Amino acid sequence: MVNNLEKRRYDIGIIGGGASGLSLAAELGKLSVPPSICVLEARKKYTNDRTWCFFGEKNPPESVPVSNSWSEWLVSTNFDQVVHHANNWAYHFVKSSDFYQLRVSQLNLTPRCSLLFDTQVKDVLATQTGFNVTTLSGNNVSASHVIDCRPPPDSILKQSKMFQIFIGAEIQLQDGQSTYTRPHLMERLTDTRFGLLFLYLIPVDNNRLLVELTAFSKQQYSPEVLKPFLMKIINYRFHVIREAIIRTEQGVLPMGLPTQREARKNGIIKGGVAAGALRASTGYGFSRIQKWAKDCALHYEKYGQIPDLHCSTKIERAMDSLFLDVLASGKVSASSLLFNMTKQTNGATFARFMSDNATLLDLFKVINAMPKLLFLRALIAKLLMSRYWREQDEAVARKQ
Repeated sequence: MVNNLEKRRYDIGIIGGGASGLSLAAELGKLSVPPSICVLEARKKYTNDRTWCFFGEKNPPESVPVSNSWSEWLVSTNFDQVVHHANNWAYHFVKSSDFYQLRVSQLNLTPRCSLLFDTQVKDVLATQTGFNVTTLSGNNVSASHVIDCRPPPDSILKQSKMFQIFIGAEIQLQDGQSTYTRPHLMERLTDTRFGLLFLYLIPVDNNRLLVELTAFSKQQYSPEVLKPFLMKIINYRFHVIREAIIRTEQGVLPMGLPTQREARKNGIIKGGVAAGALRASTGYGFSRIQKWAKDCALHYEKYGQIPDLHCSTKIERAMDSLFLDVLASGKVSASSLLFNMTKQTNGATFARFMSDNATLLDLFKVINAMPKLLFLRALIAKLLMSRYWREQDEAVARKQ
């Protein structure tokens, strides 16, 4: 039961009750013999504080509370646009409030599960039988296994190759305003001093629109820097006053975090962003999190251990790293790079690539849309750097 404090010893302790932590707890709760679970969440309560979108098959899984789906989406620059259509693929929209409500109800039906709100973890100490988790509120628990689904610390985040910085508002459209029938994934792609800027528009329903200003930048900065520009767009383009803003959301997502060699430090498993939940080249992570949670639960049922899984394959990580190297080099227009990739692929190829379901033919089409010489130079540089660091590691090993 949620907030059940009668039992302080658990099989599984999950730090962080966001998308990753709640999904993992829900999947573990579905097992034929579910373990006892404790989820420790720093927030006092869940609110509709964000949205998640993902590409997937046309009919979304029943385990995900999808609010809306579209088989068409738009990408544009200031001079051109592409509208993709996919018969068997769709872009799905999930409200965080619906997601939290579903997951919490699932945990309530799991008899040996506790969800502790307003619980900030102070420290995790390894013991002979597992871990002791101490909290600022005093709701200390012990667990045989601990999965840390909190975002990585700033010292790790700042090592990201690039950052996706966004600030958005859900607005109430006025009567008579044109209705948006499809999502605008990247509208008015433009290279600026703030990085690659574009608008992200999601029609929440017939009268509500999510308007986000997003930047892909080499420099990390606060989303508040973009707020004046967002407000001008909302005021002048949509003629919306501040009172018509229903809610806001903002964030900074890492694009291309270094692989953490000590992911299983002291036996603690990393989840969420630290486990590669966000695709480095796109920032999409919701569907990857669901797959990661299911794979972890199935592994636990079979072996009695939570595996140290990374959401991306080595090939995906290599391709994304190469793409970000070119994007961050400044030697090519980022807006042209992304728009040309969209223009030279069809809807199905685009959706499969974005959803980690790309075929070899899809990968060939995506690679073929990229500037060959720049990618070849980036590949050579990466191979040389890999060789250099391998030689350094071997030299250190010989000295020891």
